[in-house]
Amino acid sequence: MEEPLLLHSLTAFRELIEGCLEATGAATVCEIGSETGGHTHDLVAWAERHDAHVWCVEPHQVAGLRELAAQSTALTLVRGRSPGALADVPACDAWIVDGDHNYATVASELRTIVAKARAADRPALAILHDVGWPAGRRDSYYAPQAIDDPHPHTWSRGVVPGEPGVVDGGFRGSGEFAWAEHEGGAANGVRAAVEAVAAEEGLELLVVPSVFGLGFLLAGAPLLERLERNRVALYLRVLALQDEAAVQGTRVARVAAGYEQRIGALEAELSRLRHERIRARD
Repeated sequence: MEEPLLLHSLTAFRELIEGCLEATGAATVCEIGSETGGHTHDLVAWAERHDAHVWCVEPHQVAGLRELAAQSTALTLVRGRSPGALADVPACDAWIVDGDHNYATVASELRTIVAKARAADRPALAILHDVGWPAGRRDSYYAPQAIDDPHPHTWSRGVVPGEPGVVDGGFRGSGEFAWAEHEGGAANGVRAAVEAVAAEEGLELLVVPSVFGLGFLLAGAPLLERLERNRVALYLRVLALQDEAAVQGTRVARVAAGYEQRIGALEAELSRLRHERIRARD
């Protein structure tokens, strides 16, 4: 299979995402935004191997996605636009966010995810695409009428790195989506939304800066904190075992010294008795 001219799908991060899901023991995953269903197929295959379940929120479900849901019990499709459609999804162990790439939508999605995690008393883990250029600091809109106060935007012009405005040509939606006319500033872009919610909730954002950027939003960085606590606990246990061995070694040395003294005394007594026996014969 030929590589696409532009790597842009979450499938490019398959091993990294699946490794994260396995490391956290995720059994339920919600994918927000499926597009052509390429990553959804990978995710369902992973779920089938790990006895997990996937919910997929997508307003425009392609035929291949519907066929996959008919074939696999590991997939539940939810037709609707996020974040409203998230009401039909239970609290999940992990959320993969790759829907509309604008501040209002992503911020609302993340607040909903955090609220569901808190209500279920579980840590939240969100994996987000497009936290880098071009959507990290610039809104894009599939349906600007669906959100309040979208930035001024264009359906026909495009964007290029290093240019905060828009240009003729460049990377553009060709009528499928619109770009905000200016990059940066308040409430603009996916990365800005993630950072805002992270600050509100005391979360930690880790970023892989490739293929438009992949972000991992962790609730209090529980995995990293657990790993560090485990590392320190193991080191302290090693020190305790060393101390214990040293104490035991001292005790063994004392016992051995006592035996040596007793053996020495017995040998001296045996030697004395031998001499007395020889004298008695004489």
